[in-house]
Amino acid sequence: MKTVLKVIFLLAVLHSTVIAQTPETIHSYAKVRKSIDWYRQQQKLWKGEIDKSQTNANAWLNYFRVCRVLVRLDTTDKRTNEEKGSYLHGIVNDMEKAVPSSFEYNLARWISVGLGDMSKVNYLQKAAELQPDNPMLCSDMINWGEISRDIAKRDKYAKLWFTSGETSAGMLNYNYNVMAGLKENAILITTGDNDTYPIWILQAEKGFRKDIAVINTSLIMIKEYRDKLFKELGVAPLTYDPSASGELGAKFRNELLEILTANETNRPVYLALTASNECEGKMLETNAANLYLTGLAYEYSKTALDNTALLKKNFEQNYALDYLDRYFVADISIDFVKHINTNYVVPMVKLYDHYMLAGQVQLADGVKQRVLKIVEGTDEENEVKKYFKK
Repeated sequence: MKTVLKVIFLLAVLHSTVIAQTPETIHSYAKVRKSIDWYRQQQKLWKGEIDKSQTNANAWLNYFRVCRVLVRLDTTDKRTNEEKGSYLHGIVNDMEKAVPSSFEYNLARWISVGLGDMSKVNYLQKAAELQPDNPMLCSDMINWGEISRDIAKRDKYAKLWFTSGETSAGMLNYNYNVMAGLKENAILITTGDNDTYPIWILQAEKGFRKDIAVINTSLIMIKEYRDKLFKELGVAPLTYDPSASGELGAKFRNELLEILTANETNRPVYLALTASNECEGKMLETNAANLYLTGLAYEYSKTALDNTALLKKNFEQNYALDYLDRYFVADISIDFVKHINTNYVVPMVKLYDHYMLAGQVQLADGVKQRVLKIVEGTDEENEVKKYFKK
């Protein structure tokens, strides 16, 4: 019996060692997040694959992507941004020598330059010609379609992303509710991947709320795109270049809500609750007096709004919330889903307070139980529990 147990133990150790030494696909950091040690290990493993075969294009792309993540995350890396950029460009230059005609090289070359230099979009175009149905293209092709105002291209790759099975069901559920809570022809300001792409996917694949115009705070910094989109929305062009300096960039973000509200057709303007990083946080702080919490977004208005009524309507009639109670999907972005779902907490707590004040104790308790489930295991759990014990 002891011999059998020893064999089982050795097999288990061997299995775990094999797993630890297996290179894994490096996904976008906005989709899947791992520990810094995991990325360091993967960097070594993918470099080992390249050393075995210099013409392994897949290994090159994964090596480039893991190095790109580490350049951003590794706090022990004291190189300047310029040095880090040169390092990544060096990897792509090595790819050009080893696998010059590959899909992987062309995609990596484009990623290394990005939307900041549209003169290099031919690399993205070449990658799309080589493997038009590769899901790795989706985010970049959606961006290209959006900024060039080729909505057919944007929608084509939004649909491909959906059918590829690599979309996060949790992100789609969350963003469905964001959209469901907005007034007709709304303009919605978003800030990142997970509050932007799912909206375009739902619009393209499901035809849901195609009346909503999305303004991503990163993409809108591109002048040619901004000029086109502002014209479509009936918004006056800017008289300054927000990309000219950090100060002008901050000025633009702080003024963006008011700029958009001056649109010619009186479209309502919203700021997504996901606006939580430093730049967009300043936007929130600067415009706080005119922002009304209506659910998963703030509505911008210079006249008073009964946002409690809007909050109730969204949670009682418009939102699909069952997924918060029972979530059975194997979700590639589950950690991000848990994080983004914490945006429900503040509006739900306000709704809880309203129900308690109105003597609707049963409704209040239902909201409370759902909030506690959302924050379970998160950094917010203790604080929320303390609030409900008051």
